[in-house]
Amino acid sequence: MSTTPKFRTLIATALGNESVRAEIKVIDTRLRADDKQGRRVLYQKRKPSKEGNYIVQEGDSLWKLAKKFNTTVDELARLNNIDDANRGNIYAEEKLWVPEVPAVTEKSLFDGNNSLFDITVARDKTIVVIPEFIKYDPERHPPLYMIDKSGKLTKPVVSLFNAAFNYNKVAMEASTWSYYKKSRFGKFWFWMTQYPGATVSGKDVYYDEQKLTDAQWLGLISHEESHRQEVHSQGNVSFYTQYLREGLVTPYEKISTEVTAYRIGANPTKTDLTHKLTQYKDGIVLSILQNENLTESEKSSQLRIIGLQFRLDEMITPTLMEIDKEIKNYQEELRTADINTYRGIQERLNFLIKLKQLSETVRDQINKEVK
Repeated sequence: MSTTPKFRTLIATALGNESVRAEIKVIDTRLRADDKQGRRVLYQKRKPSKEGNYIVQEGDSLWKLAKKFNTTVDELARLNNIDDANRGNIYAEEKLWVPEVPAVTEKSLFDGNNSLFDITVARDKTIVVIPEFIKYDPERHPPLYMIDKSGKLTKPVVSLFNAAFNYNKVAMEASTWSYYKKSRFGKFWFWMTQYPGATVSGKDVYYDEQKLTDAQWLGLISHEESHRQEVHSQGNVSFYTQYLREGLVTPYEKISTEVTAYRIGANPTKTDLTHKLTQYKDGIVLSILQNENLTESEKSSQLRIIGLQFRLDEMITPTLMEIDKEIKNYQEELRTADINTYRGIQERLNFLIKLKQLSETVRDQINKEVK
């Protein structure tokens, strides 16, 4: 599949389907397994490895090892150059590489009393943060029509992001946003940056002292709730272990979950989807949120329709146009493909056709609800 990573994120967000993300990963893995001439090397059965820091035991699988070493199957496959078709082919007594970063437990990530963060990021490095929490202050907190005094997202905001970005309602409703004053005793290392100035810890989101416009607050909320979606689907330990491992070897802005979050909200360059959402139809989203004459239920209903229309106009329709272009390109390639490249091109083409059908189904569902 030749679409860019940015567009693939758009596809997965637009369709709101975890299986789409998974299938895109599989296709990417298979494409990387093609050599420069396009010959298929995916289905060659791998031989037992003689190098690694772990000896495979009888009954081991990549899934079991991922659980054991607090990593992912994808990461183990990457470390050991195991392609998608061979993920089930590991052998007792062979050697595999497993991450040497010590296991990260939920307790080491955040303390239950919300007063001390003791975050282990390597064998010999610990960052400690002691935040001072402040009660609601209109100068420091988001507008009450976005986040109420108890720190919960309001129903209109939940409705908006559920419709526009297909965010899980349960995850959003479980979030608690709290203001904290940075302590002189520590800082959040790569967890905390100048912008957007917030961090996710399980179900809690903490933000520091800042004055933002309503549009910036929406961007910040969508950014952090993007992380919350991943925490909700992956679980705390899996999400933070992956985050910490990536953070040790890559710049903050290239950590995979941050790349996705900045494409959706709070990108300083104002190229994110939430910025487009606040500009959509002459700023109708903020107009509805700020309208004191509307009830919360009326706001929720109207913002759901606006969110669905935005998703249709800005994500579904561009997705279908891009997929159509890809399908035509691969159909042309198929006509001149030789025996070595035909199978790979046909596989990509079949995937794109499935993706188009799914996109059309989502488009029809949205059109039906909007009308």
